[in-house]
Amino acid sequence: MSTSYPSPSAILTPTVSNVSVAVVGVNLTRAGLYVFNPSATVTLWVAPITPAGTLAVANGAASITIQPLQGLMFGPPNTPSWTNGMNAIASAPGANVIVILEYYQ
Repeated sequence: MSTSYPSPSAILTPTVSNVSVAVVGVNLTRAGLYVFNPSATVTLWVAPITPAGTLAVANGAASITIQPLQGLMFGPPNTPSWTNGMNAIASAPGANVIVILEYYQ
């Protein structure tokens, strides 16, 4: 199956501080997201945006840890497509960078 979308495509994201912020919205045509933390010292947590309004929380039950200089794939090849949006929070205040690539099938 071919697509007219470039894949992967870098998402323009806001910086992440120690308050939960939406970093990527819902996209029903997306296959997956790769989330990377380029910081050498700051930990990031991400959580799916849900109808209940889930926020990313440091060490929170619904939040997934992205360690410094590490990344994580959400979606294929190991899980179903990831169309949810995401919130993120950082372990330190400031303008912390998060890198997100969006994949299409």
